[in-house]
Amino acid sequence: MSKTRLEAFSDAVIAIVITILVLELKIPQGENILNGLDELKHQFLIYILSFITIAIYWINHHHLFQATKIITGKILWANTILLLFLSLFPWTTSFVTEYPNHIIPQITYALVMLLADFTWFIMTIFLDKSNQTVTILRADKKLFMTFSLIIIGIILTPLLIYSALIGCAASLLPWIIPSKKIEKTINNKIIH
Repeated sequence: MSKTRLEAFSDAVIAIVITILVLELKIPQGENILNGLDELKHQFLIYILSFITIAIYWINHHHLFQATKIITGKILWANTILLLFLSLFPWTTSFVTEYPNHIIPQITYALVMLLADFTWFIMTIFLDKSNQTVTILRADKKLFMTFSLIIIGIILTPLLIYSALIGCAASLLPWIIPSKKIEKTINNKIIH
């Protein structure tokens, strides 16, 4: 399969996930719209977290596949499983907004993010084996920092209610700027 088909399919799934996220937003109820908006602030915050999460995955996915030439069956399956976990974000977002002060929805949200991150890690290993251009990703400290922040957040959630969500949000920070190593690889391919 060409990488173009994989990228097009991934882009379509991610676009649908983002669309479903926004469709889950509720309209303020009652006569006083400002009070209604205040009651929905938790929903907006978790929506923003989920939207940024999906956007960061999309940006890094695009960036990663710029350095890729060969797509194997293992890469296809890893990418498909990654999309499975990303497609759960609208559900976990709704789960957290319905039960904002319960630990189970927040831990579920963090576990889905952790599974997506783990699948990303596996996909980079498969990409490395098929494309020597992404060898540099295997020991990427970002992934281990991400895993650590989410796991610590999950562990602390019974003690501090929003720890899992804070861990998820903090785990996104290293990924805001895509890998400089990939940019160097892409630039080297263009020059040669």
